[in-house]
Amino acid sequence: MALNVVVVSGNVRIVDDEVFRDEVCTATLSGSAQLTSEGQPSELVEFSKGCGGEVRAELDLNCVRLDNGDVKINGEARLYEGTSENTGDLEDTKSLSYLVPKGRTITKTVKLRNTETFGGDTAKFTLTLVNIQAA
Repeated sequence: MALNVVVVSGNVRIVDDEVFRDEVCTATLSGSAQLTSEGQPSELVEFSKGCGGEVRAELDLNCVRLDNGDVKINGEARLYEGTSENTGDLEDTKSLSYLVPKGRTITKTVKLRNTETFGGDTAKFTLTLVNIQAA
């Protein structure tokens, strides 16, 4: 039975855009999954980080092993801004879909932006995705 180990590592930089002084927050993220069967999805990362009392960035990634040993990673990145970091006011979202060939590493950047009037809040995820074929 073939085994793939998928590893994600990275960071996020969030900017809570303010009139007098922006608040900047950073955080690291990581996750891994072992995939033994083709077509069986597995959660890779579920991440959330607030910033400045008004902004929150989220990232959810799932992965699935393909029959040739490649791994398909799907997910979504979201940026919220409101009266608290717990707001449900979604400002930007990006659907993500990456193919990581077996034995390879890829790097991806995801940028989110609040484009509303007086917006300017941003989140930038930098991700390294590794597909290790273990057996």
